[in-house]
Amino acid sequence: MTWHLDEDATQRYVNGDLGAAHAASVEAHLLACAKCRALLGARIDESRLQATWTAVADVVDQPRVRAFERLLLRVGVPEHLARLVVLSPSLRIPWLLAVSSLLLLSTATTHTTAIAADRGFFLFLVLAPLLPLAGIALAFAPRADPARELLVAAPISGIEMLLVRSVTVLVTTTVLTAIAAVAVPGNEWSVATWLLPALGLTTAALAMSRWMSASAAAIGLGAAWLLAASWVALGNTTRTHFVDSFVAFRPAGQAAFIVLTIAAGVVVITQRNAFDLRRVT
Repeated sequence: MTWHLDEDATQRYVNGDLGAAHAASVEAHLLACAKCRALLGARIDESRLQATWTAVADVVDQPRVRAFERLLLRVGVPEHLARLVVLSPSLRIPWLLAVSSLLLLSTATTHTTAIAADRGFFLFLVLAPLLPLAGIALAFAPRADPARELLVAAPISGIEMLLVRSVTVLVTTTVLTAIAAVAVPGNEWSVATWLLPALGLTTAALAMSRWMSASAAAIGLGAAWLLAASWVALGNTTRTHFVDSFVAFRPAGQAAFIVLTIAAGVVVITQRNAFDLRRVT
């Protein structure tokens, strides 16, 4: 060690009066010299030092803002809602890949032989309403949500979190299903008959979460839908025209899902103050 800090250099460094090159040299020297570190430590303002470390900690601990979150913020979504959306398990890559794979598989079966295509089309229409229900079950499953403890402690209402995450799930799965539906042969009406059941079942799951967990409501409705579809498939002795055999895809069934959506929406609106965050999550 050929040099050490003197009183003047130490004070100038504390005041920020040293040039960049000289300050860098001082800092490199301080790493190896305990004597000069002690001299400098006696001159540092404790409040300034604490403020510096606090600023550093804020930058280090600040969560990384993802591209999708930045997009939401730019279009005017409040910061806490944008963070709630991007933390939803249903926006994770594995979930999106799983949904896409299922849709791809069911879509591919509609381009085979006539009988297999009929079954594949039925499978597609049955699968599509299950996807938002599965997304809701995942979004509100305690073990699947890394932000659950934060959400429970956060100043946010149960109905607000329920609606934000449910809309996120519904929009995501609807977009993916709509893209897949473009490749499904058939007229526009028959291909779109999955939409009203998906909306009705999802809205019903929201309404039922007034009395039970959102995950339990979604799983129960999904199981009932799958059981009804299986009953139709097993009871179809001709093994053809599966879609026409399921009342949910006929005009009467579509109308029933419109009524279900409206009724469930009324429950959600009128009972909005009764939704409990802990039960929802």
